[in-house]
Amino acid sequence: LVAFDSTGALQCLVDSRTSFRWSVQLEDAGKLADGDTFWIAAVTRAAAIGVACHGVEIHPSVAPRPALKSLRLGQPLLEKTAGLEGLFHASLELHRARRRFDQLLERHAEEDDEVLDAKDDISDVELVIDKSLLKMLEEACRGNRGPRALELFSRLRLTKSFDVAVKVANHYKMPNLVDRMVLVARAKRVAEENTKAAQ
Repeated sequence: LVAFDSTGALQCLVDSRTSFRWSVQLEDAGKLADGDTFWIAAVTRAAAIGVACHGVEIHPSVAPRPALKSLRLGQPLLEKTAGLEGLFHASLELHRARRRFDQLLERHAEEDDEVLDAKDDISDVELVIDKSLLKMLEEACRGNRGPRALELFSRLRLTKSFDVAVKVANHYKMPNLVDRMVLVARAKRVAEENTKAAQ
């Protein structure tokens, strides 16, 4: 079983004798394939096979037929691997925290201490996730990879994280990216306001 996310990280579910765990076998696939993103076509025991996409392209064109590239699988550097695995596990923890919050909200009032604690747990996990995403966004900006940085920006959850990301893009002198970030942030805020109004 494998999972491939939009940051270009591929993880495999491996048997560690006592239990199963996710192990990062590939990261930043787009860069390794000399592109901005990587479209997976197949995964073997030794390699990920797919097509390098460039710019705003999110999937390869049908014609002309794109050339396939093979990226060898293998654990990346420990520090980066730990960061990616941490992000993956934090995302799972966020799902559990939200489920617990919904369950408590069905049985208790919104002002109940248990409900408030569960809400704080969600905020804490969201902060952990945003910190990881901001680190990857900074790396993308440093490499002048605007599309990747914008994709990471769209996954941020907290308003203060939007502001930090914009400062990072300004630092690396990427005005077009800043303009797009502002539009995405505005759209996310409007969507949140509409959701709250509908509740």
